Amino acid sequence: MEKADTHPELGLHDPSQFVEQHWVKFGEAFDAVRRARHEHDADLEAMLFVEQTKFDLDLFDEVLVLAAVRPGADDWRTRVRVVLQFIENVAARWAWTAGVRGLTARNTDRLKYLFARAASDIRGKSLADMARDLALLQRSVRFDFDDNRDLSHPRTGTSPVIHALLARLSAHLDAVNETPGMYPVYATRDGAKRYEIEHMLPRAVSAHGDESGHGFRTPDAYRRNRQRVGALRLLPSGDNNWLRERLFSVKRDFVASNGNLLARTLN
Repeated sequence: MEKADTHPELGLHDPSQFVEQHWVKFGEAFDAVRRARHEHDADLEAMLFVEQTKFDLDLFDEVLVLAAVRPGADDWRTRVRVVLQFIENVAARWAWTAGVRGLTARNTDRLKYLFARAASDIRGKSLADMARDLALLQRSVRFDFDDNRDLSHPRTGTSPVIHALLARLSAHLDAVNETPGMYPVYATRDGAKRYEIEHMLPRAVSAHGDESGHGFRTPDAYRRNRQRVGALRLLPSGDNNWLRERLFSVKRDFVASNGNLLARTLN
């Protein structure tokens, strides 16, 4: 494996050249990526998503992002967006497949190794070669959806991972339908304008009244289905509080008229 500090295309074999010509470009990219963790940047939106999933990656994601920057090139934002797509795809798949087990230290260590390997693979390469290598690397990683085939999560109501995923899905559908830039709105978890996860099925089976047995053979099946992504909506806090333990039919009709596009289509 070629060492990063001697890669000929980076110019790092000549420290004076790097300081005089390339340091500003790397600094500009690093500053933008660091700010994008907390401030919305449309080009770097995926960085905000990764930050809000609360993965403990020890900045390995930033190492990978900066590996995309190529000295002397003015297209660093385009290159960084390609890397962020890779990071987001891996993080989202990891969140779903690890939903039952939880994101343990061992799991996140595997993510760190993957990002370190990706950084080594793409450093100094053209945009086309970089995109190709990231796609190949992503396909080589085994995401075992059999461990969580119903896409559920044991703590759906409070999980920052699930909230971030629902916000990303919601914002993507809105953007496709010409309403871009909604991710930071849906991702807000604090304050008067926060969004919250609403379970379409009430917490207690008995709260469903005559509907409790419809489609569920056992109370355990009811509880499992309540935690599935298809049974979740992201709603403003006030709507969420009003709907909290109402019947499924009431919730369904409410989100069909008042929810965002994702909420309206998951019926």
